Amino acid sequence: MTQVKLITLWKRRFDKSNLEDSVTSKAKPKIHVSGLPKILVVLALVIAVVAILLVKKQPQTEATQNVVLVSGASTGERPADQYKYAISNSKPTLVFFHSNNCDSCIQMIQIVNDVFPEFAGQVVLVDVNVYDPQNQALISRVGISYIPTLVFYDRTGESQLFVGVMNGQDLRKKLADVSQEPGP
Repeated sequence: MTQVKLITLWKRRFDKSNLEDSVTSKAKPKIHVSGLPKILVVLALVIAVVAILLVKKQPQTEATQNVVLVSGASTGERPADQYKYAISNSKPTLVFFHSNNCDSCIQMIQIVNDVFPEFAGQVVLVDVNVYDPQNQALISRVGISYIPTLVFYDRTGESQLFVGVMNGQDLRKKLADVSQEPGP
């Protein structure tokens, strides 16, 4: 009789309908995800923001400290004011858009520093650091997308745009061209 009771109990326990009832009546187990992934994402974002701020706050290198050579406008003026002065007074102008931390910009800064002094009395140089917030309106007005960019304006206000690193000889020729008096 004991064997019969055990078999009956066993049958009831593993009867298909009982098995389904017991599975459906159980609550689904909760999966606890630790906060570690969230913390790692937040930490990565904080590190990225700090890295960006550090890059923006880099001290100027020797090559970038001498670039503010402006003739025709006082050096205390904002680039947007220098630009407005030069264009409204029909001055030959080089507007130089760059940053102080990209390799090609630093290379172009050095070339401008080497060549521009020859034209300082004839051409206005407007030096525009694209990471300076006060220059954003001028960057938008001129439509700059890449750096370094050089925009040459002749006395009539006609402009020519060059993107990238221009060698010294080509820069010298271009500055000579824009500084020429217009012919009859």
